[in-house]
Amino acid sequence: MIKLRKKLKIILLTATCLLLCAFTVGFIVFSPYIDLYKNYDTDISEVAYISKTLKMYDKDGKSEISLYNNGCYVKIDELPLHVYEAFVSVEDKRFYKHSGVDYYRMLGAFFDNIKSGKFKEGASTITQQLVKNTLLDGDKTIERKIKEIKLAQKVEQKYTKREILEKYLNVIYFGSNVYGLANASEHYFGKDVTKLSISESALLAGIINNPMVYNPFKNPQNAISRRNFILQKMLERDIITKKQYETSINEPLGVVKSKVNYNQYYNNVIDCLEKLNFDYKNKSTQVAVTLPIDKILCKKVEEIINECACDYNVNVIIAENTTGDVLCNMSTFKYDVSKARFMPGSTIKPILCYAPLLEENLIYTVSSVNDKPYSIGSYSPENFNKKYRGNITQREALAYSSNSVALQNLERIGLQKAVNFAQKSGLNFSDADKDNYAIALGGVKYGFTLNELLTSYMCIARNGNKITPSYVNCIDKNKKIVFSSCANGKNIMKEETAFLLSEMLRDCADYGTAKTLKKHKNVRAKTGTVGDKNGNSECYCIAFSPAYTVLCHVSKNENPLPLNIMGGTLPTRIVDEIFEYLNDKTEFRVPDDIVEKDIMLSKLKDGNVVLAPFYEREINKKSCFFSRDNIPEYQNNSYNDFIEKYDLAYSYEFDIFDSFIN
Repeated sequence: MIKLRKKLKIILLTATCLLLCAFTVGFIVFSPYIDLYKNYDTDISEVAYISKTLKMYDKDGKSEISLYNNGCYVKIDELPLHVYEAFVSVEDKRFYKHSGVDYYRMLGAFFDNIKSGKFKEGASTITQQLVKNTLLDGDKTIERKIKEIKLAQKVEQKYTKREILEKYLNVIYFGSNVYGLANASEHYFGKDVTKLSISESALLAGIINNPMVYNPFKNPQNAISRRNFILQKMLERDIITKKQYETSINEPLGVVKSKVNYNQYYNNVIDCLEKLNFDYKNKSTQVAVTLPIDKILCKKVEEIINECACDYNVNVIIAENTTGDVLCNMSTFKYDVSKARFMPGSTIKPILCYAPLLEENLIYTVSSVNDKPYSIGSYSPENFNKKYRGNITQREALAYSSNSVALQNLERIGLQKAVNFAQKSGLNFSDADKDNYAIALGGVKYGFTLNELLTSYMCIARNGNKITPSYVNCIDKNKKIVFSSCANGKNIMKEETAFLLSEMLRDCADYGTAKTLKKHKNVRAKTGTVGDKNGNSECYCIAFSPAYTVLCHVSKNENPLPLNIMGGTLPTRIVDEIFEYLNDKTEFRVPDDIVEKDIMLSKLKDGNVVLAPFYEREINKKSCFFSRDNIPEYQNNSYNDFIEKYDLAYSYEFDIFDSFIN
């Protein structure tokens, strides 16, 4: 008995010591947070407004511009009950009972965090979300959570529940650069927020948890599942009847077709800031960004898209070649595609299947090639409509976008060498692409971003000099300039290669797949189409003049594009109207190491590139450009020897001939 008492004393003493240690450790650990809770205070008058830590200005830095949608405010008294209760049902079912903080949910989140081994966002009430979105940064730290709790309680003391809910609904983020319920209603359904149905209200309430995952345009099945989950919650709270529930879960999404918007330009600006590691969300930091955007040009492009292609996903990017500035990026996509990767189709051919051969002097632009059925192993791609043209020139093959010739060229230069060359121009390939001949036709594993494609074509337009398209000219952080864009690029191919490739692409715009652009004499272009017998998924026209590069990408919505919507149709028509408006009259400069020579037409028909003697009749010859270090020879060897012996330039041949006659 004495031993038992002694053991109990030891156990009690040990437990007391452990509790005392735990209390001491807890006090040491949590004391700073307790002090933070007691002493932290801030003005909550701005709780009704989206914090604009990021301001954007036009090129002159004078006029502030807005590229995102946050302009409409709706009063809660104007809304049907089911609209705002959809948000309460899923975001904060005890909203009307707590005083800003739901301790039951916090306790559950606490144990979840212990299980996961890291701090996760969770258990935030509507009031806390309001505070976080308007007064605090988005950092997932204990310090920020404590501030959030303190301010949420302060907000609850100052405002009624309906006032808090109203403010919340007007600042919450719905994805696609849309803030506030009224703007979301217009964006997704094209209707006044007071007219939202039960199903539509639940859909919008579901988006805010993860706007990308539950975007009804990009992930319709996810959106439906989330909507139905919320409808179930509304039924459990008696917000809707069983009949209303059953009707609503069977309704289609009902989202409206896209309108032209600035979303993608804004997304690219944000992407640029993130790559530069700028914390534009920090409420204590004021970031002013100067953009090169041309709002007048954007308005014109909006009109063109609305006239031509309002039923499809369209993205148009216009860049200035000299500076790399992106003057316009108008789109009908209702989700962020700034980082999205798309199959490039035939737009990859110039930089992958032709430029490397020109760079290494393996072909002339007029070299003969047999456009015929061609296979490499089991890979046997066909030309469009199974049409083959026999012996044609390389520039004709590119103009007609021959799959056969592209594959032959890729095999000739070698996959690794071609990929390395194209990668330098800005196209990011995967390792799987480096042993896959299907890339000749655009069959890359992950695709490319539109900015990557734009960059590669700007390389050609800029005489082989690569520059990254710039959506931001200048960044001012707390009234101090911390970033300025630079137009200095990097030479990734010879100037002659870029010029000759540009000349080949002139044929594409003259009589090839982009012949709609024929009237624009200084425009070069390439089209691309991705699809199968059931319809097309992507189509492009990428074109450039000396001053501008224009990319137009048309993509499917829920259903494939019709087979008659190809790179050479709708996208080229849009690009045509854009160049009509741009009215660029400048001409391409001929590099010093490019020479113009006449070749024999009769020999060209036989598949040979032979220089024409000066005495040949005009009807029998054709003028072509050549790189100075890759010039064909004359057929007559004695004539070659004569020219070389006396070092006679071609431009003087007629003078020599005249002296012989006289």
